[in-house]
Amino acid sequence: MGRAAGRILVVENDLMLNHMFRQMLEDLGFFVVTAASVEAARHAIDTVNLDVLLADLALGAGPDGLAVAREALEKNERLRVVIASGHPQPSDLSQGMAFLQKPFTIAQLARMVQG
Repeated sequence: MGRAAGRILVVENDLMLNHMFRQMLEDLGFFVVTAASVEAARHAIDTVNLDVLLADLALGAGPDGLAVAREALEKNERLRVVIASGHPQPSDLSQGMAFLQKPFTIAQLARMVQG
C-alpha cells in the first residue's frame, strides 16, 4: 500500500455504515478511525491528529454531527469536515463544512474528503 492519504475520523452510529465507510476510505488510502458515538468521537478528536472528519448528521440522542464537527474545528481549524446525511442539507451548516448526500458513491466520497 502507498502513502496514507491522511487520517480521517468517521462518526457514524449505524455500525454497518460505519464499517462500509471505513472500507471505502481505506481503499482511498486513508488511515481510518471510527466512532459509533459522540463520546467515542470526542475521545478520537482529543487523541488523534486528524486531517478529515466525516460525520453523520443524525447520531441518535444527544449532540448531532454538526455539534461534533464544531467541537472538532475549535481544536483544529485546518480540519476538513464533511457532514453526511440521507436528510436534506441543514441550513446551519457552518462555513468550511461540506455536505455529502447519502447514499453516495466512492467517487463522490473521494471528491469530498480529498479536497
